[in-house]
Amino acid sequence: MNMSKVISASAMRDRLLARVQAAPKHDDWVRVLGTPGHRELLGLIARHAPPSIGALAELAGRAQPNVSRTLSALHSAGLIEVVSDGRRSVPRMTEMGISKARELGLLPASEAPTAPDAKQIGS
Repeated sequence: MNMSKVISASAMRDRLLARVQAAPKHDDWVRVLGTPGHRELLGLIARHAPPSIGALAELAGRAQPNVSRTLSALHSAGLIEVVSDGRRSVPRMTEMGISKARELGLLPASEAPTAPDAKQIGS
């Protein structure tokens, strides 16, 4: 195995946080939501409020690096934010993300986005 290609989990987390903390480009939402996998993750975040990126990856049945790339795209479009909570990174909807999720039928108009359970996040 080529050791120069191996990256630790903490280094991957740091890279993801650096990417998602860059200024969002709010006009990218049309392009980003044109991808079915991106819409799927936005809907999962809206309906389930996963307590971590790992939990979201498990919920979606996708590899965590794949989910992280999708989260970067959703963040760059201003649809989500990723909040650092201790050792966890928690994906959360922005107001724009909630609005677009409702417009696309990913979140019924009558349903409020699920708030993360504080016990889950802190544990």
